[in-house]
Formats: sequence, structure tokens, C-alpha cells
Amino acid sequence: MIDDSGPPVQPRRRWATIRNAWNLQFPAGCTQCSERTRPRSSSTTRRASHRRRAWRCSYINDTTIPTYFGQTPQQFGMALEGLAASQITPHANMRYYFVNASGHVLGFNFANRATGGPSVGEWLNQMDSDDPMWANVPGR
Repeated sequence: MIDDSGPPVQPRRRWATIRNAWNLQFPAGCTQCSERTRPRSSSTTRRASHRRRAWRCSYINDTTIPTYFGQTPQQFGMALEGLAASQITPHANMRYYFVNASGHVLGFNFANRATGGPSVGEWLNQMDSDDPMWANVPGR
């Protein structure tokens, strides 16, 4: 599972804004779908932890996602680091890759590189090949 710049966050009162901005459509007949159902970060992480490998990457100062939550990019970065510590690090098959810069979607350029870490492309190759060097890249 690969999640590029879409970290699992609890949208709280911004759910309607997100749902409308992305024109989310629920499948007909879905008994667990609801206009009021909000994604929960814990359930997303629980599903990801059952994959062979899962990773999340993001700019620490993401310029898009925080606007949906009424946060500054800096507030989002602090929340992102907390999420990594509490929901990604505990799982042996999950890793994160953060770049300490402003932007959105790291995968547009696999040459992106966090300070002191491999490029995004090199890191993905490590993940795909089960390289023991595949590790969290905190970006700071």
C-alpha cells in the first residue's frame, strides 16, 4: 500500500468540506457507508498494517492537506510527526518518508530526497525488494 501526501487524519468538522471538494460518492448498497461517516486514522492504519508493506510519504509542510483541516502547514507537520510515532512506527511492515520542505505529492519526482536519506525512488526500491535498509526517513 502506498500513500503519497494523503495521511490518515481525522477530519472532524471538516468532513463535509472534504466530501464536497472531492465529490465523494458512496457505492450503492454499501451498508457501512454514510454521509456522516468520517474516516478514522486508526481504522486506516489497522487495514494498512495487514498489508505486506505499507508506507506514507509527505512534505512536512504540506501545502494542500492542511487547508481542509484549518491548519497551517507547520501545525500539520507537527501532527504528521505525531501520527508517524503513534500509528506507523509500531508496525514492523510500515514506514514513513518525510521531506522537510513545502509542497504536495512527493511521487511527482522520484528524485526528491529527504535530508540524509535516500531519494523517494531509491526508498521505494528498498521497500519493493525487501531491502533491510528500508527505514523511516523523518525528514528533519
